Amino acid sequence: MKIQDIYMGLGSLVYAIARADGHLHPLENKVIRQLLEQEPFGDVARCAFTLREFHRETAEEAYAFALRHFRANRVFMDEARKADFVSIAESIARAHNDVSVNEQLLLERLRADFNAL
Repeated sequence: MKIQDIYMGLGSLVYAIARADGHLHPLENKVIRQLLEQEPFGDVARCAFTLREFHRETAEEAYAFALRHFRANRVFMDEARKADFVSIAESIARAHNDVSVNEQLLLERLRADFNAL
């Protein structure tokens, strides 16, 4: 277990949120880059995001990958980090127009999954 693994999960999570409405918008990409630069292992998260994008994974595939990493490394998933990751996901969902129904559903699912960790 390494803390970097949860940041692999974060990169996958932000990809899932960005893709939840069907495609990645340029403004979302900019917000993702800015937000991840502020994280301690943001470079790791950005690499995970780029891999998901390169392979054109679905939002569901990326979300499942993220949750596997969060669960496997739950020792690093304290309440502050969970809140930070939810805040990042919400910022990405708001980056382009209104939050879509699919983005909102994924955010609700994330909160529920984090409560279960």
